[in-house]
Amino acid sequence: MNSDSSTILIKKIRYNKMNLSMLVGLEDQDLLETYLKENIISDDILRIAWVMDKPTRLPVSLEQLYNIKNIENNDVRIPLARAQVDAALRMNENLQKYTKQKYVAETIERLIFGELLLEGKGKKKNNNGNGDGTPKKKKRTTAGKKKSGVKAKPKPSKKS
Repeated sequence: MNSDSSTILIKKIRYNKMNLSMLVGLEDQDLLETYLKENIISDDILRIAWVMDKPTRLPVSLEQLYNIKNIENNDVRIPLARAQVDAALRMNENLQKYTKQKYVAETIERLIFGELLLEGKGKKKNNNGNGDGTPKKKKRTTAGKKKSGVKAKPKPSKKS
Protein backbone atom coordinates (compact mmCIF):
# COMPACT_ATOMS: atom_id res chain seq x y z
CA MET A 1 0.00 0.00 0.00
CA ASN A 2 1.06 3.55 -0.59
CA SER A 3 1.00 6.79 1.33
CA ASP A 4 -0.55 8.61 -1.66
CA SER A 5 -4.12 9.34 -0.53
CA SER A 6 -5.84 8.97 -3.93
CA THR A 7 -4.24 5.69 -5.05
CA ILE A 8 -3.43 2.34 -3.54
CA LEU A 9 -0.78 -0.18 -4.58
CA ILE A 10 -2.00 -3.77 -4.98
CA LYS A 11 0.10 -6.47 -6.65
CA LYS A 12 2.53 -3.82 -7.93
CA ILE A 13 -0.20 -1.89 -9.74
CA ARG A 14 -1.70 1.46 -8.66
CA TYR A 15 -5.47 1.78 -8.45
CA ASN A 16 -7.65 4.79 -7.85
CA LYS A 17 -9.06 4.40 -4.33
CA MET A 18 -12.39 5.98 -5.22
CA ASN A 19 -13.01 3.61 -8.15
CA LEU A 20 -11.88 0.51 -6.28
CA SER A 21 -13.95 1.41 -3.19
CA MET A 22 -17.03 1.90 -5.34
CA LEU A 23 -16.50 -1.44 -7.14
CA VAL A 24 -16.24 -3.39 -3.87
CA GLY A 25 -19.21 -1.52 -2.40
CA LEU A 26 -17.61 0.73 0.17
CA GLU A 27 -19.28 4.06 0.83
CA ASP A 28 -16.06 5.70 2.02
CA GLN A 29 -12.72 5.23 0.25
CA ASP A 30 -10.92 5.69 3.57
CA LEU A 31 -12.28 2.26 4.57
CA LEU A 32 -10.47 0.55 1.67
CA GLU A 33 -7.24 -0.21 3.55
CA THR A 34 -9.21 -1.74 6.43
CA TYR A 35 -11.28 -3.74 3.92
CA LEU A 36 -8.10 -5.09 2.30
CA LYS A 37 -6.81 -6.38 5.64
CA GLU A 38 -9.87 -8.62 5.93
CA ASN A 39 -10.77 -9.32 2.27
CA ILE A 40 -9.10 -10.16 -1.00
CA ILE A 41 -10.24 -8.31 -4.09
CA SER A 42 -10.60 -10.67 -7.05
CA ASP A 43 -8.36 -10.30 -10.07
CA ASP A 44 -11.47 -9.69 -12.17
CA ILE A 45 -12.45 -6.65 -10.08
CA LEU A 46 -8.86 -5.42 -10.23
CA ARG A 47 -8.90 -5.73 -14.05
CA ILE A 48 -12.10 -3.71 -14.20
CA ALA A 49 -10.72 -1.10 -11.79
CA TRP A 50 -7.54 -0.79 -13.88
CA VAL A 51 -9.61 -0.02 -16.99
CA MET A 52 -11.98 2.29 -15.09
CA ASP A 53 -8.98 4.29 -13.87
CA LYS A 54 -8.01 5.03 -17.46
CA PRO A 55 -10.85 4.27 -19.92
CA THR A 56 -8.52 4.41 -22.95
CA ARG A 57 -7.16 1.04 -21.74
CA LEU A 58 -10.44 -0.64 -22.75
CA PRO A 59 -9.49 -1.54 -26.34
CA VAL A 60 -6.29 -3.33 -25.30
CA SER A 61 -8.03 -5.06 -22.39
CA LEU A 62 -11.02 -6.51 -24.24
CA GLU A 63 -9.60 -10.04 -24.46
CA GLN A 64 -8.78 -10.20 -20.74
CA LEU A 65 -12.20 -8.80 -19.88
CA TYR A 66 -13.96 -11.19 -22.25
CA ASN A 67 -12.23 -14.11 -20.52
CA ILE A 68 -14.00 -13.16 -17.28
CA LYS A 69 -17.16 -14.71 -18.76
CA ASN A 70 -15.51 -18.15 -18.77
CA ILE A 71 -15.55 -18.27 -14.99
CA GLU A 72 -18.62 -20.00 -13.53
CA ASN A 73 -18.80 -18.15 -10.21
CA ASN A 74 -18.91 -14.60 -11.50
CA ASP A 75 -19.08 -11.77 -8.98
CA VAL A 76 -18.56 -8.82 -11.32
CA ARG A 77 -22.11 -7.97 -12.40
CA ILE A 78 -23.12 -5.96 -9.33
CA PRO A 79 -19.80 -4.04 -9.28
CA LEU A 80 -20.35 -3.17 -12.96
CA ALA A 81 -23.89 -1.97 -12.17
CA ARG A 82 -22.47 0.07 -9.27
CA ALA A 83 -19.97 1.67 -11.65
CA GLN A 84 -22.74 2.64 -14.07
CA VAL A 85 -24.92 4.15 -11.35
CA ASP A 86 -21.97 5.97 -9.76
CA ALA A 87 -20.92 7.46 -13.10
CA ALA A 88 -24.47 8.54 -13.90
CA LEU A 89 -24.83 10.22 -10.50
CA ARG A 90 -21.50 12.04 -10.82
CA MET A 91 -21.98 13.08 -14.45
CA ASN A 92 -22.41 16.77 -13.51
CA GLU A 93 -19.05 16.80 -11.69
CA ASN A 94 -17.01 15.92 -14.77
CA LEU A 95 -19.05 15.07 -17.86
CA GLN A 96 -16.21 13.70 -19.99
CA LYS A 97 -14.67 11.54 -17.25
CA TYR A 98 -17.90 9.96 -16.05
CA THR A 99 -19.32 9.49 -19.53
CA LYS A 100 -16.23 7.44 -20.37
CA GLN A 101 -16.44 5.45 -17.14
CA LYS A 102 -20.12 4.68 -17.71
CA TYR A 103 -19.33 3.57 -21.27
CA VAL A 104 -16.53 1.32 -20.01
CA ALA A 105 -18.75 -0.33 -17.37
CA GLU A 106 -21.60 -0.85 -19.84
CA THR A 107 -19.28 -2.23 -22.53
CA ILE A 108 -17.66 -4.68 -20.13
CA GLU A 109 -21.04 -5.88 -18.87
CA ARG A 110 -22.37 -6.35 -22.41
CA LEU A 111 -19.17 -8.16 -23.37
CA ILE A 112 -19.47 -10.58 -20.46
CA PHE A 113 -23.25 -10.96 -20.06
CA GLY A 114 -24.69 -9.84 -23.40
CA GLU A 115 -27.04 -7.32 -21.75
CA LEU A 116 -27.17 -4.73 -19.00
CA LEU A 117 -28.62 -5.63 -15.62
CA LEU A 118 -30.02 -2.13 -15.21
CA GLU A 119 -31.98 -2.34 -18.47
CA GLY A 120 -33.81 -5.46 -17.34
CA LYS A 121 -34.46 -8.65 -19.27
CA GLY A 122 -36.31 -8.43 -22.52
CA LYS A 123 -36.09 -4.65 -22.70
CA LYS A 124 -34.32 -3.60 -25.82
CA LYS A 125 -33.94 -0.06 -26.95
CA ASN A 126 -36.30 0.69 -29.79
CA ASN A 127 -34.71 3.04 -32.26
CA ASN A 128 -37.95 4.48 -33.51
CA GLY A 129 -36.96 8.05 -34.17
CA ASN A 130 -39.06 9.53 -31.36
CA GLY A 131 -36.13 9.31 -28.93
CA ASP A 132 -37.94 7.79 -25.97
CA GLY A 133 -37.71 4.08 -26.79
CA THR A 134 -41.48 3.67 -27.04
CA PRO A 135 -42.96 2.04 -30.11
CA LYS A 136 -44.40 4.33 -32.74
CA LYS A 137 -48.15 4.60 -32.65
CA LYS A 138 -50.00 3.74 -35.80
CA LYS A 139 -51.66 6.73 -37.33
CA ARG A 140 -55.36 6.40 -37.92
CA THR A 141 -56.43 7.21 -41.38
CA THR A 142 -59.73 8.73 -42.24
CA ALA A 143 -59.62 7.73 -45.89
CA GLY A 144 -62.85 6.07 -46.92
CA LYS A 145 -64.75 7.18 -43.81
CA LYS A 146 -67.25 9.91 -43.31
CA LYS A 147 -66.81 12.14 -40.30
CA SER A 148 -69.56 10.26 -38.52
CA GLY A 149 -67.42 7.14 -38.48
CA VAL A 150 -69.62 5.30 -40.96
CA LYS A 151 -67.82 3.85 -43.92
CA ALA A 152 -68.35 5.89 -47.08
CA LYS A 153 -69.81 4.29 -50.16
CA PRO A 154 -67.26 3.76 -52.91
CA LYS A 155 -67.56 6.06 -55.89
CA PRO A 156 -68.81 4.36 -58.99
CA SER A 157 -66.04 3.78 -61.48
CA LYS A 158 -66.30 5.30 -64.93
CA LYS A 159 -66.40 2.66 -67.58
CA SER A 160 -65.36 3.65 -71.02
